[in-house]
Amino acid sequence: FLTLVDSDRQLYKSTCGIKVESTPRDVSFCSHAILEPEAMVVPNAAEDARFADNPFVTGDFHLRFYAGVPLHGPKGKAIGALGLVDTKPREFSDKQIGQLKKFAALVETDRERAGENERLAGLRDRLVDALVAAVDGVVETVPRHRKVAGSAHVCLEGVESESLLYLLDEAEVCASAASACASGAMEPSHVLAAMGVDRAVAT
Repeated sequence: FLTLVDSDRQLYKSTCGIKVESTPRDVSFCSHAILEPEAMVVPNAAEDARFADNPFVTGDFHLRFYAGVPLHGPKGKAIGALGLVDTKPREFSDKQIGQLKKFAALVETDRERAGENERLAGLRDRLVDALVAAVDGVVETVPRHRKVAGSAHVCLEGVESESLLYLLDEAEVCASAASACASGAMEPSHVLAAMGVDRAVAT
């Protein structure tokens, strides 16, 4: 299962074999795992002083084995864990720990990619909104939910050629309208002016 931990809860974002959405942090195994530099393995929770009286151990779930690897946010802070549990005691080899860590790294990469896509989509939406407001006749030709996060498809009413605007975020230069310029449909200065970008910076 994949969990995120906040100040007082553990949120289950993805599970297999466990039907639960959240639990209090004070009974969470993952709240311990996020404090470990690499991995936490509990071969038999009933014999571990930290968990022997845990309701997941003493209750109907009958948890015995736990292995978890911390998951980190963009700034390196542990925000949750990728964990495995079993109702029977078991050992977990160094090879298996390594495999779990690789899966955790994939989860972190996917989260980073999702966050970057969300950020680029926000930049794109601000670009298009400003462009539509500043330049008469600008029309979006592809619905935003169908676009790649860092691009926007627009055209001028009555002009057949379509423009593809690319977001160039690193220098806070927000658009390139090369295809529009080449067709004579739109001057890059229109785009840059709409976003308040200095043309000297853009070039």
